[in-house]
Amino acid sequence: RNAGQEQLRLLENELFIERATTSKLMAELQHWQVQHRAAQLDHGQASERAKVAARYAVEARSQVSEEVQEALQEQRQELLAEVDAERASRRHDALGALPRALAEDVLSTYAELWRCAWAHSPGIHGD
Repeated sequence: RNAGQEQLRLLENELFIERATTSKLMAELQHWQVQHRAAQLDHGQASERAKVAARYAVEARSQVSEEVQEALQEQRQELLAEVDAERASRRHDALGALPRALAEDVLSTYAELWRCAWAHSPGIHGD
């Protein structure tokens, strides 16, 4: 009986230790479950923030692209207006010039006068 009581006491002691260990492990398990849920929540929030940031980046790139295109189009219009103004100015200048046929006649007559002035006999080169 003494040996049986000793063995019973040892088993009760082991049972007490196992219950304490189980209780401690259960508390740790609950702690890590709470930590895991918090990490999942943080990950979900971080993932959502990443999606929002990606959408923002795409929208910002699109907006910048549109602004650049608008600026280029505006600059193109300004340059075309300058070219048109320059063409109009040149047309106006050309309108004040002699017609080509008249300019050729004037130069031809002047050349003939020049040659006659330097010739030994006046009128040698023409009529």
